[in-house]
Amino acid sequence: MPIINRIAEFHAEMTEWRRDLHAHPELGFEETRTSALIAERLCAFGCDEVATGIAKTGVVGVIRGRDAAAAPGRAIGLRADIDALPIAEATGLPHASKHPGRMHACGHDGHTTLVGLATGAALPAQQGRRGRGAVLLGGLLALAAVAALPRDALARLLDILPVAVNGLLAWHFGATLRPGREPLIARYTRLDWGRMPPECVGYARALTGFWAVTLGLLALAHAAAVLAPPAASAGGIGRGAVLAANAALVAALFLGEHALRTVRFPALGIASPLRTLRVMARASGGGGRPAVAAAAALGTEAATTTTGRHAG
Repeated sequence: MPIINRIAEFHAEMTEWRRDLHAHPELGFEETRTSALIAERLCAFGCDEVATGIAKTGVVGVIRGRDAAAAPGRAIGLRADIDALPIAEATGLPHASKHPGRMHACGHDGHTTLVGLATGAALPAQQGRRGRGAVLLGGLLALAAVAALPRDALARLLDILPVAVNGLLAWHFGATLRPGREPLIARYTRLDWGRMPPECVGYARALTGFWAVTLGLLALAHAAAVLAPPAASAGGIGRGAVLAANAALVAALFLGEHALRTVRFPALGIASPLRTLRVMARASGGGGRPAVAAAAALGTEAATTTTGRHAG
């Protein structure tokens, strides 16, 4: 996806982040909340490395990029100050400073947000292009390998396939629940709405965990069936029936969850399974909206709540 379209996707969420930073200003070398928020976002975006505690409250994110080996020693750095000023805010805005005597009066809340915007817009784009090529090549190689298998080996592969697929999907969901990561369902929700609806934060994490556990249990059940003694599995259902039952169960849970979500969050409208599938396809770099106005609006808002500037 073009970078300019990625910016539009993040517009609403970035506006919320800037307002949050503006409402919680911290003076120099005291920006513990600010640096924790920055580190969490960099991890969620997928930076290769995130270092904290630099010069006490500094944060550094490292993106290796696709062509790092072709240009060793070369890098581009994006920097933002994160400290506020010892000034009382009198703007009267809903997101005005909640701390008397402190204010983001020089735009550092906007600077920090814009660096995050650049990171979030660039990372999925460069990773998505690399990922699609790898998936395509891997798929072609897998098909060629399967076609060359003898009948007995193919039958064994069909036994192992549900274990591998369910296990990999369980790991894929579960890995995003680690500290500093964005839960997978939360990522899909953010891509769908252009922001993360606050009422869905806990639900998205819980749903990600549900799929991780469910798929993991399916993998274990299939593994137990594969490892069972021949006498115990003789006369059992066929491989095709096992695969069909697995797919039917996952599909039923997928559709049922959408019905539950429609009832639980009526303000968000009907939860469409087809819409979710389209968002999942976009997750590796789909379409977006033009974003020049979005970036300009974010910068304009930061300027209108700035009452002064200082060097740094």
